Amino acid sequence: MPFKKESQLEYQNLFKAFFEQSAFPMQIFGINGDLLEGNRAWEIMFQFSKHEVIEYNVFRDDQILNGPIHQGLLKALKGETVELEAFYYDPQKSVNIGRGRWLESWIYPVMDQNGNVQQLAVIHQDVTEKMATQVALVKSATERKAAEEKLRLISERLSLAVKAGKIGVWEWIPGTEEIQWDETAEKIYGAIPKLLPKTVKSFNELVHPDDRDLVYLTITDALRHQKSYRVDHRVIRTDGAIRWVQMTGVAVYNNKNSPTLMMGTVMDITDRIEAVKTRDEFVSIASHELKTPLQTLILQNQMRKRNMIKGATDPLCAKKIEQMVDTDLRHLSRINRLIDDMLDISKIRAGKLNFIKEEVEFSTFIKDVLDRFKPQVESVGSYIRYQLCRPVKMEIDAYRMEQVIVNLLTNALKYGAGKPINVELIKTSNEVKVLVHDEGPGVKEEDRMRIFERYERAVSSREVSGLGLGLYIAKQIVKENKGQIYVDSREGGGSTFVLALPY
Repeated sequence: MPFKKESQLEYQNLFKAFFEQSAFPMQIFGINGDLLEGNRAWEIMFQFSKHEVIEYNVFRDDQILNGPIHQGLLKALKGETVELEAFYYDPQKSVNIGRGRWLESWIYPVMDQNGNVQQLAVIHQDVTEKMATQVALVKSATERKAAEEKLRLISERLSLAVKAGKIGVWEWIPGTEEIQWDETAEKIYGAIPKLLPKTVKSFNELVHPDDRDLVYLTITDALRHQKSYRVDHRVIRTDGAIRWVQMTGVAVYNNKNSPTLMMGTVMDITDRIEAVKTRDEFVSIASHELKTPLQTLILQNQMRKRNMIKGATDPLCAKKIEQMVDTDLRHLSRINRLIDDMLDISKIRAGKLNFIKEEVEFSTFIKDVLDRFKPQVESVGSYIRYQLCRPVKMEIDAYRMEQVIVNLLTNALKYGAGKPINVELIKTSNEVKVLVHDEGPGVKEEDRMRIFERYERAVSSREVSGLGLGLYIAKQIVKENKGQIYVDSREGGGSTFVLALPY
């Protein structure tokens, strides 16, 4: 604040009054840096008495020497008035008392009548609260920016996850007819992007008629009880295909508990539903097929035990025992084959069906397989006729390929009703064909591809036992050997299964 200099004495009196009564914290230093005076506002600001710092020298204070105020003091000693930007000063570090404050300061040189600097007057303004507000604002802005960045990253990751997971997103304002959904949802519903009408009516028409009540009641219940929901239901796509979808949703409510927005996701779960259905069917078939031979074994052994308890040993003569053992072995062999099929199907699903190839003479290999299978054929009163080709060396997995041949022979035995099985081995310029012909009922033309799928048979499971996995497993094995397997048949004229392998 400028003062009119009428006389040095008048100036000093005015300054002393201003110094003592001022609400601004003020200090007076000698030109050597000793503290000469400090007013009451200064004591209150730092929360100590000037008598506690009577020996303080500003030029021996490391905080001052290393801070902006030092240069200001030197300039003031040369007669300049200095204004300092905000800086932090903590008396605890210098005199072990008081509290730290943020200050804006002005340094005025006090001169005699000759213009020589005699003292330095320092006026402070406590801006601690102002700085705290600024720091808070900066922190808030930084945190807000960080939160926005985090939200952006989460949004991007969610968007990528939604796209990668083929999840559609939708929004609906309850009470209105308009629904918003993204392109993924449109694709799930089988629509050409941006051409599907975004209305409640069009959505209802997509929901399968048998599931519309379920969807309506689920959404209504969620809105009534202010909770999220998830519902699995069928939709009829615009191309006519029926698919299963899982729809989730949650609503946003106002202060009157009225829903203002509902949003959610939709995902095609047809493959999951089919997998569960396939699993249940597999468990059902496997349970039935395993239970039948086991039940027979249990009944036969219970009968033997009763005869032994009664002392009826005649039925247990050597010939009878041999027949019983043969029957047991057939049932056990069947159980073992069922278990092998179940293990193989699990390995195929996991991509862990191992193949160990070796060089074999294929004609001799086929003859050996037929000889090993001969007792099983003769046990049902049938026989095998075969015709082999000239020797041919091939790289095959002998164990897996025998599994394929045995499966074809077993099917021929199963469907051939005790009639002869004809096996022919044909060698061409680039492949070898194994033809297995039975004289059974044949395979309908529409079933010739289907029987090579999982759990499929040419006839009902009530007529022929088995898991319906044999031909599927055989197809996978042949495929790994770069070959083909198919059936040539006419209804009522038997079937010829063909295994073709390159060499």
